[in-house]
Amino acid sequence: LGALPLARDAARAASAGRLDVNVLMLVAVAGALQLGDAAEAATVCVVACLAKVAEAECLRRVRNALQDATAGDGADAATRPDGSTVDAAALKKGDVVVVRAGERVPVDGVVLFGKAAVDESALTGESEPVEKLKGSSVSRGTVATQGFVKVEATAARSEDGASELARLVDEAQATSTKTQDLIGRFAEIFTPFVLLCAIAVGCAVSVRVALVMLVLACPCALVLAAPIVVVASLGGAAKRGVLVKSAIALEQLAAVDLLCADKTGTITQGRCRVVAVASPPGVDDKTAARALQLAGSLEAVTAHPLAAAIVNEAVGCVGEADASALSDDVSSVVVTSGAGVAGVVDGVAVKAGTAAHCGLDLGTGGWAPG
Repeated sequence: LGALPLARDAARAASAGRLDVNVLMLVAVAGALQLGDAAEAATVCVVACLAKVAEAECLRRVRNALQDATAGDGADAATRPDGSTVDAAALKKGDVVVVRAGERVPVDGVVLFGKAAVDESALTGESEPVEKLKGSSVSRGTVATQGFVKVEATAARSEDGASELARLVDEAQATSTKTQDLIGRFAEIFTPFVLLCAIAVGCAVSVRVALVMLVLACPCALVLAAPIVVVASLGGAAKRGVLVKSAIALEQLAAVDLLCADKTGTITQGRCRVVAVASPPGVDDKTAARALQLAGSLEAVTAHPLAAAIVNEAVGCVGEADASALSDDVSSVVVTSGAGVAGVVDGVAVKAGTAAHCGLDLGTGGWAPG
């Protein structure tokens, strides 16, 4: 049974007028059976089948990565204005759907009503959400971070931008690098040469030695190495948001000495994060964690880009300290543009922002993180 896949692939190669590794393996299996070595024949079949399974699994993972990479592939379900849900893949041009904050846009379309901030970083690399009003276009796979909009589909899922991205990556996988072409030409010459040498060894020495030579000289690992590396690299890049237009372009990256990026979000995440936390001398860790908790609670009610970083740091540190969650007892919040925010958290007056806003003189303290 294990020889059937080998026979099928060998027949395809022979019908195309070429000899490949499947032919060599099939000859080795047939020779082993002729000599009565069924165990050796089965071993060759198992090894060959395992190699095909490994290749198929690699391609499956790449396809899954591409599906995740093409703008998240949109939503699985869409909500109509009447509240009913429909399979997003069944949406047609002219259908109207509703997208709320936190939901993924299920189809390419135009806004009919409402206002929303949409995260398009998966498609454009732009980190800041883009405001969408009536008449604005939206793309499948982008995420509404705020607001509410009604969207009229302008294309079916098979014809939208995300599908075009998937098609471009598929075309890139179909291309070959110079290394692949070189290995392919080598295999076209080497495979028949090995077969002829095996026949000569079989006539001059023994059939058993000839079969050993076929198995050892089979260039399957060499032939499969280049395309699997290329396909896996294209899929890995796509999973990380990098779409490579051709396998040749991927290979040429090895010669790159300088890389220029056009804007934030191309090679960065475009999100702020806390890189260091420091306390004045004499402040213990418990008090410092409490101060960070108060700052995070205050920042949680603001929309400043730095606020999210402080909140994330506060939640992580509070969790590690096994303390309570961020407080929701926040009042008297005053935001000063370009300076910071002030308010009352759990009855404690809290300020977060620049040193001047907080009334600090960091020039002489020496404790602020550098």
